[in-house]
Amino acid sequence: GGGAPAAAHLLAQMDFQKTDRVLDVGCGIGGTARAIVCNYKVSSVVGVDLTQEYVEAGTAINAWPGIQSALAGASIELHTASATALPFADASFDKLTMLHVGMNISDKALLFREFARVLKPGGRAGVFDVMQLAELPLTGLPFPLPWASTADCSFVETPDLYCAHIKQAGLQLVQDPLNRREEILSKLQTQLAGAVVAGTNELTLKILMGASIKEKGPNLIGMARAGILGPVEILCRKL
Repeated sequence: GGGAPAAAHLLAQMDFQKTDRVLDVGCGIGGTARAIVCNYKVSSVVGVDLTQEYVEAGTAINAWPGIQSALAGASIELHTASATALPFADASFDKLTMLHVGMNISDKALLFREFARVLKPGGRAGVFDVMQLAELPLTGLPFPLPWASTADCSFVETPDLYCAHIKQAGLQLVQDPLNRREEILSKLQTQLAGAVVAGTNELTLKILMGASIKEKGPNLIGMARAGILGPVEILCRKL
């Protein structure tokens, strides 16, 4: 939750260098990849997403003349691939980002082993996911939620479990997980309300999440207000 400002907060801590090769896991239509290039002048960003339609749409957007001008010769490549079977050689990337993706991945141990495999020594990974902050209700989470319409494709975990997977993969935490629930809750409410009424030509959450955003948004906000779910940032690095 929190949209572009939330992403910007994480990206600002990634210490991007112009010569970095960056991987964005779960790239969607490429918004984070374009933000990295445009704001940090990184020369090469690769994105992967499991949904081919998102990759195709993002690739088309990257070819727009105005976007091409903004990219100023930098390379963005988007590929259809699984986060747990990355199609790249070992030690291929200097930095790695993953925003709002882990909630759909059941095997986070394998996920972070893949992160460790494709990162170069000293490389940094930044994760920003909705995580479980307190005991779940006896009835479970209220579906649909922004990342899943039903429970069988939702795999929300606690920050402690994320950290355990990260450490087991051989990665080192840069700092303690940062819970941004309070800061982002009001922004999320505004963002989702805007998406519900957005025009059909806008690339908004309404397009990516469908008409059921009218249920998904309030369900997430309710869980965030109750302190059960919230967005958390985790920064780690490969030794």
